[in-house]
Amino acid sequence: MFRRALLGIASALLLPLSLQAQSESTSSPSPLEVTVKPTGQQKQFVSLFTHQSISVPELYFDIRNVSQKCVVGISLRTEDKDSEGKVMATGGATFFRQHDGCLEPGRAFSESDRTNSLAESGNPSSKKDVTVDFVIFSDGSTWGPGNDLEQKGYLRGKFDAYKQMQIQKNKKNCNSHANGSFSHEGPGESANR
Repeated sequence: MFRRALLGIASALLLPLSLQAQSESTSSPSPLEVTVKPTGQQKQFVSLFTHQSISVPELYFDIRNVSQKCVVGISLRTEDKDSEGKVMATGGATFFRQHDGCLEPGRAFSESDRTNSLAESGNPSSKKDVTVDFVIFSDGSTWGPGNDLEQKGYLRGKFDAYKQMQIQKNKKNCNSHANGSFSHEGPGESANR
């Protein structure tokens, strides 16, 4: 009896560690394919280095879910490089799909790249590399290292708030059904419980 209790306690203590290790694994391939594409439009800037007006192509992220799960939160890391391959700037983009619904497997969406980098010469970056840093699925599991702790925390907070909203919505729906036309109680019967 004592051994069983001890094993139960030990497995309860170790279970959360093993679940966390599984949920944040990066050994599996990225659940998203992300490409950066030009919109065909140009943005105008005044270079801080040369004080001249510069035309820079507008870019957008094309994000496709290649996993088997529904994605609700995404954190990307970006590196802007000059023509010699030197990193000019690093940044990122974070998306939470609360209003658009989750990104279903096989589906894609596009989002504007709002970052802009200029080299010291005043020229725009020649290349933008994008990596997926962190993903939250609709079931609460995650993928990726989450190196940008601020964005990882932001997405976790958004997900927790989203889940609480879903719980409240479900409670409201259940209460409206219990108090509505689906009730089989007679007058005054619910007050006597």
